[in-house]
Amino acid sequence: MVTLDFSDRHVLIVEDDIFIALDLERVLDDAACGVVGPAASVELALAKISVTKLDAALLDVNLGQELVFPVADRLSAEGIPFIFVTGEPRTVPERH
Repeated sequence: MVTLDFSDRHVLIVEDDIFIALDLERVLDDAACGVVGPAASVELALAKISVTKLDAALLDVNLGQELVFPVADRLSAEGIPFIFVTGEPRTVPERH
């Protein structure tokens, strides 16, 4: 059995469903990863990016009435890798 150790790594969770966010947080905690968030909106996610050293991010595409792509744009501009995690398939902009 392989044990993942991501200690000293910080991952932002951007997810508006608290139950999904808690599941993602539990997985990251099991890998000894530092969890940032969850952030349930674009505004909150951008604020966390501004004040936190991040190594990666998990992004839900649909955050209620808004889409997460401005967060993905910011992460891309800062060279921070991210993964879209969504239960609702959408067209992802070609730039991502």
